[in-house]
Amino acid sequence: MALWTDGCSSKLTPSIVDTNRQTSSRVALSVETISTSITAQVGMPFRRFVLWSRLETATEEVKQGRSMTDAAGSAGFSDPAHFSRVFYDMFGLGPSTVLPIVEIVGNLGPPR
Repeated sequence: MALWTDGCSSKLTPSIVDTNRQTSSRVALSVETISTSITAQVGMPFRRFVLWSRLETATEEVKQGRSMTDAAGSAGFSDPAHFSRVFYDMFGLGPSTVLPIVEIVGNLGPPR
């Protein structure tokens, strides 16, 4: 099976991806297939993939000059505190510590 996200990336924007079931109906694959494919191909469970996509989106928006609050909301986080918790869980530091450095250095790498 080819990387299923190749043909579906336009359907997997962070603002619309919430559950395996919603995604499975968008891409016409079963929930089990999506879960297995995501884990096998990107190395993380579906929910973590969604959160990672949202972090990438929020980070890009902050780099473009938006406030962290606005970027978190448009990336699909329920509130700025949710964004901060997820960011801290992924990187061990808060976004206000890391994002100014990212603006200078470049993109965040994928979680390992």
